[in-house]
Amino acid sequence: MGHWLAHMPEDVLNAKNCTFYNVQFKHTVGHPEILTDDMIDLLIRRELTRTAGTMNSELLEDIEDSYVRFYGADGEWRSRRIYHHMGRIVARVANRAFVGKELCANDEYLDSANDFALAVGVSGVILHFFPKFMRP
Repeated sequence: MGHWLAHMPEDVLNAKNCTFYNVQFKHTVGHPEILTDDMIDLLIRRELTRTAGTMNSELLEDIEDSYVRFYGADGEWRSRRIYHHMGRIVARVANRAFVGKELCANDEYLDSANDFALAVGVSGVILHFFPKFMRP
């Protein structure tokens, strides 16, 4: 069933353009080169794809450490802010591949990364409420 999908050209299955439109990168990120530079594609194709399999144990370690930190390991019930903590875990693990272990263990960095990602997403949604001619 998915055979046809695997053989589609990259320009048809380009998630980057769809993402850039959905979150309105032109207006939310603000750096003009991000729309035209192939840096993101190159990072994913060369670096991330090449190292993805070798990072599994490190990423799993980050996930386990984060769960213990935020939810404990003693089996006791706790009141927790699930949305906040899951955002921190996702930010830590997702950024581990790009910035390394030390920075991803830094709470100030994780807060900034999480806040930025949330602000871009929310701003993109808000911009879609306006007709194109009214966008910045």
